[in-house]
Amino acid sequence: NVALPSTFNEQEAIAEALCDVDAYIESLERLIAKKRQIKQGAMHELLTGKKRLPGYKKKWKLVKLEDIIREISDGGTPSTSNESFFDGPINWVVIEDIKDEITTTKSTLTEKGLNSCSAKLWPAGSLILSTGATIGEVGIAKVPIATKQGICGIIVDESCMNTSFLKYWFVVNRANLLSRAQGSTIKEVRPPLLIQFDLFLPPLEEQNEIVNILTEMDAEILKLEEKHKKVKKIKQGIMKELLTGIIRLI
Repeated sequence: NVALPSTFNEQEAIAEALCDVDAYIESLERLIAKKRQIKQGAMHELLTGKKRLPGYKKKWKLVKLEDIIREISDGGTPSTSNESFFDGPINWVVIEDIKDEITTTKSTLTEKGLNSCSAKLWPAGSLILSTGATIGEVGIAKVPIATKQGICGIIVDESCMNTSFLKYWFVVNRANLLSRAQGSTIKEVRPPLLIQFDLFLPPLEEQNEIVNILTEMDAEILKLEEKHKKVKKIKQGIMKELLTGIIRLI
């Protein structure tokens, strides 16, 4: 049996209410897509020097990544047959964990597990970049973190490089990373090859300004995405109440 509103007018009112919510959700989705597109364009212009910020006139320098990196190395994986290597206090990044800011990981290592393999514990603030299999996923560690193989940790020279600027640079240059990948079965961009990449580097002050602009765009997009999720959740509650008669419109 299906419970129906007693009048057609009430059915129409319910349908109209739900259509209004759907229209709002769709408008948020269009706005999010537009903001993402605007940010993509801004990154391509600001990270290549095609568009300069007011007040900055110094030429950008052509450097290799090795010139602005203090440390870089691949990760490692302990033997999965040894249970004592896992479920400890050390965050251990796999590809699914990489996002803009990395605060937690689905898997963790013990100190024994970390020491049993080539993984290194990277301090908070390190750049985390996938260089094998799924290439080009990038984020910044907000807590001390180790990584599996195929995921590099990078510490930049902060006297000339803003870590977030490099993060955005990798996002823009993902296709370049993929084109340089080597290997017959699993494609990789190993650290010795990665550090030979060229990039045009603005003065640190200009990097900071560019990062501030892009970070504000990210925050605006995130706020809209959270609102989108919230409205979709509210819609589910409204549907349940309206379609079961818990709330009546007429």
